[in-house]
Amino acid sequence: MGEYNLIHVVTGGEFATPLVASQVFDHAQVQAETRGPDSPRRVGVFVMEPMRTVLNGIHRTTITNLRSRCPDVKIHFIGGIGRLNSWPAITSAMRLRQFNYGNLPLVYHCRGESAFSLGMKLRESHRADAVLLDVRGAWPMELLYHRGIKEPSMAHGQDWENYLEAMSTLRWATRNADAVTTVSQRLKEWLIEETGASEATAVVPCCVKEIVDDGKRQSVRTRWGAGEGPVLLYSGTTASYQHIEDLLLPFMRAALEVASDVRVILLTPESEKMCTLVKAAALDSKRTVVETLPQLMVREALTGADAGLLLRLPTVVNLVSQPTKVGEYLASGLPLVVEQGTGGVPSNFIHLGAGLTVATAGQPPHEIQAEARRVVEWVRQRGPEARLAARRLAASDFTWSSVLQKARGLYLNALHKALVKRGNRVESVTSVTTVCPSNRGEDFVS
Repeated sequence: MGEYNLIHVVTGGEFATPLVASQVFDHAQVQAETRGPDSPRRVGVFVMEPMRTVLNGIHRTTITNLRSRCPDVKIHFIGGIGRLNSWPAITSAMRLRQFNYGNLPLVYHCRGESAFSLGMKLRESHRADAVLLDVRGAWPMELLYHRGIKEPSMAHGQDWENYLEAMSTLRWATRNADAVTTVSQRLKEWLIEETGASEATAVVPCCVKEIVDDGKRQSVRTRWGAGEGPVLLYSGTTASYQHIEDLLLPFMRAALEVASDVRVILLTPESEKMCTLVKAAALDSKRTVVETLPQLMVREALTGADAGLLLRLPTVVNLVSQPTKVGEYLASGLPLVVEQGTGGVPSNFIHLGAGLTVATAGQPPHEIQAEARRVVEWVRQRGPEARLAARRLAASDFTWSSVLQKARGLYLNALHKALVKRGNRVESVTSVTTVCPSNRGEDFVS
């Protein structure tokens, strides 16, 4: 089996978000620490940002923390100057690639189209390297959605031009990538239909590094003032696609009304805004907790609840997405409560006893109360076994170790395709078609 190296590429300030810490850096660490016949020899991350970001003390502290979090991954913080066409970022990255990773074939695993364009430039220094596009969402659709536009047919003027430009960039990336991976089957189907992506596009869901035990469960519940009654939890932002005001809070209010021992919890980085929304929705303040926690404490806090809420409307954006919170909820033992039609949830979670669906969108208050009562009673009756089922599902489908070989097979196939496309000999890398579900250091700017 031929050897290769792996570099994840991130840009656009994403390195500083908790989401990317778990979805890029934790994945890189698991790839680096788990040895096997198909494992990369060395694993790194190129964080490519404007020079002012690289020189910022707060951001440098973030990189230091990520290096501690991922001790087996070599993280390079690389800056460029925009008015000089991002010089010297590409040249510096090429030198780092040669100095740290040598002449072995290398895969650039690029998060999104902007990172992919950087990967394509970096590959020019070693033509046998492969560039993989990782599509995390239907970004052109999300661009419109964030502007209050639900469908492309409703876009006009500059909004329509921006959408066309984003779609053009995505089509270019999918057609030039040596491999494409995305997070859900529906998003794969959308990419094939809308961009001409290959049928070989892989699906690797948003995952977590490990399963969380209940060691902190009781202390968390005590902090929340929760007794033995059901605790329903939401974790996330106040973004419009989360449907906080029209779905989540009405359901929480109904749950509080149907049983006096219910508690509802909202974990969010936007506590001030969430408190305003909670007050406007007239939730019982004595049984409602809004909390902001450091990201590494969130997973332990999740264990204090009895069910995780994922209530979204079936818009195109939500149908194709795969929420990170699915794996986070399940890994902390939270069965899922999902609005019917929400995308990105495992098709078998109800059959496995790891949750249930509700139908509240557009319903009158008495119907929402009926659904809330059904959830509360389900939690009372199935609580312990449902929590166990949630962790089992997370361990089998939503941990980085569970998708490790699938990702490595994708890397090897990408290298094989890159070598064939460039007319090189292919014996150095063996193609794998599996579709089943010490390098620490600092670079010159750090």
